[in-house]
This record gives sequence, structure tokens and C-alpha cells, in this order.
Amino acid sequence: MDKRIPAEALILQAERRIREVALDFGMEFAREHSQRIKTLIKYLRDNLMQDDQRCIDEYYAELQLHLYELKQTVIEYCGEYYYGEYYTENEEDDLWDLEDDNTGGSSPTPSPRRPGPTPGSFDSAELPLI
Repeated sequence: MDKRIPAEALILQAERRIREVALDFGMEFAREHSQRIKTLIKYLRDNLMQDDQRCIDEYYAELQLHLYELKQTVIEYCGEYYYGEYYTENEEDDLWDLEDDNTGGSSPTPSPRRPGPTPGSFDSAELPLI
């Protein structure tokens, strides 16, 4: 069975996720995870070029594990309430693939790109009703 397509898809997914983490939380956030993931991407690409099936299997599984650990780090940082019903183990419904809420004003959950309103601010949720 050809493992090239799933391995290349995982590489693209990993690159996208480390970019998203850097954009959402800054370059320093989860630096160790990002460095390890980048190293695994390099190893997996090298072994795809060499067509070493045993190493492809090994690095594929290790890359999946580190992506899962990165996801857990994000969830721990934001708190599980941040993702609420969006957090599932299914990759198609993955929390990383959801679009940000760009509606403005108060949001029921905080966004790493846009902090929630602070008490005493003039956010629309705190304005008195007339």
C-alpha cells in the first residue's frame, strides 16, 4: 500500500497547524512542540524521498502523536470551555479547521486573536439599556 499520499497530507496539516499556533498565540508559544514537529516533517520528507517504508511508518506515527500533544497544549492554555462543543477526536470536525468568529462586539468565548471585553469597558454587552 502506498503511504506517500497520507504522509504528504499529514505534513501539510502539520505545517498549517504550527503556522496557526504561531499566528494565534505567538512564536514562543509551544516552541518545543513546533521545533519537534518541524524536525519530524524533515525526517518524514527525507524518508519519503528514500522510500523507506519502515521509517515512514515510524515518523508518521510520531508526527501524529506530536500534533495531538500540540492540540492538547492549546486546549490546556485556552481552557476546554474555549472550544466547547467544537472539540472532537474526528479530524473532519477538528477544532483547528473552524473559522474564527469575526462578528465583532462581545463574544461568548474568548478569542486568542481578540481578547474578551474587560469589566468597566464600553463594550456593547455592558451598555445600559434605555
